[in-house]
Amino acid sequence: MKFSVEYLIRFQHCDPAGIVFYPRYYEMFCQVVEDWFADALHWDFATLERVRHEGIPLVHTSCDFLKPSKIGDRVTFDLTVAEIGNASFTVDITGRLGDEQRVRVRLVMAYVSTDAPMHAVSIPDELREAMERYRA
Repeated sequence: MKFSVEYLIRFQHCDPAGIVFYPRYYEMFCQVVEDWFADALHWDFATLERVRHEGIPLVHTSCDFLKPSKIGDRVTFDLTVAEIGNASFTVDITGRLGDEQRVRVRLVMAYVSTDAPMHAVSIPDELREAMERYRA
């Protein structure tokens, strides 16, 4: 199963050439993960941060920018889980316009306690089970 969400490419996402400025894609990737947590895993970031004092910082990434996306495009982002470790997980996200891939990224994120000093902790079983449904 995959998690999918569509975003409109807006003026704020684009450089003077009218195409997505690559750092804006990383903001969208973060938004995809946050939407996945809230909408599919029912584990929203507000509760994660404020109540549980936990977070999921990015620890590694690799990205391919395949074709430019332009202002006005509606890009669909598909997320699947590649790996789930004890205290980290890896997701793959592709951005596409119709059937044409525009961007693909692999994100490795740690599961951490944000109490000082920040440190890795085991992914809770309930969250792990929810993530497993999205394994590629």
